[in-house]
Amino acid sequence: DSQGKELSKSYTVQTKDELASLLDDPAFVHADKVQLVEVIMDKLDAPKSLRLMMGAIAKLNTF
Repeated sequence: DSQGKELSKSYTVQTKDELASLLDDPAFVHADKVQLVEVIMDKLDAPKSLRLMMGAIAKLNTF
């Protein structure tokens, strides 16, 4: 960036409490940049809809 300002910010959360805390943080809620949240979870902890979506994506990505 040309003015020394970060254009994006990323976060990593591993628990429900960490995610809730991040989503309640005014600096996160009112950010003026693109934000990425990486959610680390056990493979079996993913919601069914996410597991189904990832299965469909995996089928498309077979080369």
